Amino acid sequence: MATSASLDRDALHRVDFIGGTLPNEIASLYADLVDEYGVHDVLVLKRFGGGSEAVRDKLRREADIVEQPRVESLVRHAHRTIDRLNDPPYRLSSYERSFLFEQFLDGWEWDVPYLKNASEHDSFPRDVEQFSIVASWQGSPITSDDVLNELTEVHTAFQEQLSGAGYLEHARVVHAAREAVENDEIEMTPPSAVIVLEAEDYTTAERAYVREFTEQVLTHWVAVEQSAVQRTRNETGEIQTSELGDDVETVEHSETDSGSLVDAVAARLAMGRTVNLTNEDDRVSVLNATTFDEQMRAVVEEVERLREEEALRYDDVAIVLKDNRSPIRGVIEALNSRGIPTTSTTVSGLGDDPSVRELYTVARVMAEPDTVNDDAYGLLSARVGDDPPVDEIDSADSLVGELWKWIRLTELKRRIAENESEIDARAQFSHVNDIIELAEFADRSPLIDATWEQFRDLLEFSFEHAAPDAYGDDIDSVEGGILVDAVQRVKTGQWNTVFVVNAVDQEYPSDPRVNRLFSRAHLERIPEYPMVSAPTADEVKETFETAKTVDTRPFRAYYSHYSRRLMAVATRAADSRLYFTTYRERRSDPGKYRRPSRFLVDLLETFPQISEVTEGDIRTESRAVDHTLDSIDRTLDEIRRAPTADDPIDLTEIERNFGAIQRLLAESERGDEIAAAIAARADFADGVVRRE
Repeated sequence: MATSASLDRDALHRVDFIGGTLPNEIASLYADLVDEYGVHDVLVLKRFGGGSEAVRDKLRREADIVEQPRVESLVRHAHRTIDRLNDPPYRLSSYERSFLFEQFLDGWEWDVPYLKNASEHDSFPRDVEQFSIVASWQGSPITSDDVLNELTEVHTAFQEQLSGAGYLEHARVVHAAREAVENDEIEMTPPSAVIVLEAEDYTTAERAYVREFTEQVLTHWVAVEQSAVQRTRNETGEIQTSELGDDVETVEHSETDSGSLVDAVAARLAMGRTVNLTNEDDRVSVLNATTFDEQMRAVVEEVERLREEEALRYDDVAIVLKDNRSPIRGVIEALNSRGIPTTSTTVSGLGDDPSVRELYTVARVMAEPDTVNDDAYGLLSARVGDDPPVDEIDSADSLVGELWKWIRLTELKRRIAENESEIDARAQFSHVNDIIELAEFADRSPLIDATWEQFRDLLEFSFEHAAPDAYGDDIDSVEGGILVDAVQRVKTGQWNTVFVVNAVDQEYPSDPRVNRLFSRAHLERIPEYPMVSAPTADEVKETFETAKTVDTRPFRAYYSHYSRRLMAVATRAADSRLYFTTYRERRSDPGKYRRPSRFLVDLLETFPQISEVTEGDIRTESRAVDHTLDSIDRTLDEIRRAPTADDPIDLTEIERNFGAIQRLLAESERGDEIAAAIAARADFADGVVRRE
């Protein structure tokens, strides 16, 4: 086992968790390889697309070069490989795949009684598709279990349908690329050297693809210890050299023994390890709230405070939830309702885009000319004027052609550019392009009808669709708003400020969720399921350094430690500030109290430097205004009730409150606006109703 790398031997580099995707020693290795082979002949391959630009910048600085380093995601590399085929298949987006799968299920007659009964539930198509996507990625299981067997039959039949139509889904892209290389169907000019980043998350199929096209190429694999989040759902244990090639040496890089408070918190979560603090600034906080809505208000106000005091940009901030079953859409809606722009790779935001809603309304009017209500025409009139050119749009041969006609006639692009902020305009242009691509898919698909009715249904489906948690499309993080996403999507990036939302015991850890179609007892009987479903106690300890002992059933222990790792990875994404946020109950589920995550409780006991803030503390002008108006209401109510109440009025407290209000009016740029609101409250309390 080596402690430094040789430039002429394949190697697996094991690097410390705190160092992240590209630790300094690997950047130095890249510089040495560039000196040896040249910048254009060294490929850096990433498992995830996010964070690629930051990797390029660091490599460029370390190698002292002006050229652009070759940094590419695994999936994008596989797509380029497939593009070299004589007749490459059409690659389905996650929207298109899910829409086709749901239609396919509508025609399936279930044989197994359990599945026949389960098919009556609304969540059934999503649960069956979850299995199908995992089977696409990992391979179909060979099983004697009746339920799993019929699900496999459905998956196989659907794959045959896709293949017959010339389609390839995202989860099969790497497999298809490996087969193309293996069967000599394409010509490739391999680089002289490859650095494979995030190797800890490459699954069996992905490792096989890399090995195939790097057979005669110097390859350095870089695995971040205790950092795998995707592969760990499918395979137990850590990556071994035997899985990477025949003669691969292991290079152990030293652990980081000192760092910031954020580093220390991340190390504690990932490995239970202690790190010496070199910077004890108060950069880790806990925001506690009573309800989920108040939790989101606390996040919004903290973002506002940081923007006011430190000129933080929206795209400096990430709000992280555990996975795609977490309320990502609810968080986005809470932020958008307060005028804060967001972006997400899990939830598209298509349905909230006014330009997309306009095009959707056109599709509704064309699909339902005799039954569509007046609201649809009212929306179009509000968007484009009193006489929207609906009559000029045809039920023609091309949905794309008619959409482009509407865009030209109504000058949609000009309206976006003139009426929207730069951030919103960029997002809306992108979303309009997504709608055009969906229309192109409907126009040319042999599996669906190119009608306005079908296109309307496709749009409605896309509005509610969330990308699969582990197998979504490879999308680079986009800029322009606060990123709201699942842990896996932030693994390889860094943001100035990160909020880990819903840090409660029902989330970290939550009950193990593999697939709702299978009970835990059922999963433990089918180890062939293409996700980790029946781990042993030894496999738990081999996979998670935090699992010193396994005192519960291995299945529960495995996914409990997996939840802790997700929290660690989310924590590591913070560059300067880290917030954990908690809440006690949901408005929709009163009386069911959530406790702070046991992992968070351990952090608070371990690090006295972590500060706690209760929602309601006045830290921003917005909160001060809210508190002021509420105080006015309470004070006037006390004065009004004084003649009939036994409790005396505390005039000293009232004087102090009004003195604070006077200072707020004097110091705030919004003094006149606040004064008017206070006067209105006083008038209302006195029975005066203003109608201006």
